[in-house]
Amino acid sequence: MRGGCTTTQLGSLPSLISRDGTITFKGTQRTTGLIYSKGDMTFNGSGCHNGTIIVGGNLTFNGSADVDLGYLYCNPTPAPAQQVSDYVIVTAWQE
Repeated sequence: MRGGCTTTQLGSLPSLISRDGTITFKGTQRTTGLIYSKGDMTFNGSGCHNGTIIVGGNLTFNGSADVDLGYLYCNPTPAPAQQVSDYVIVTAWQE
């Protein structure tokens, strides 16, 4: 993510997930909630994070990041069952 960006947790869902890759923030960012990266996570520049960070690799801060690693409730639950007919919904893509 480059430039000024704001990522906010919606309800009990994570704010940002990288299932197979890495996450890099460049510039000024504001994030709130759970951020998960299977690989490395890098914060470059200035910014603020309030919440939980889970990283499978290295966590790197370059610049002047303001990080408050306090706990914010995050318990993702599946959406209620709905009957779907006559169309397909793509929910994930993998090469």
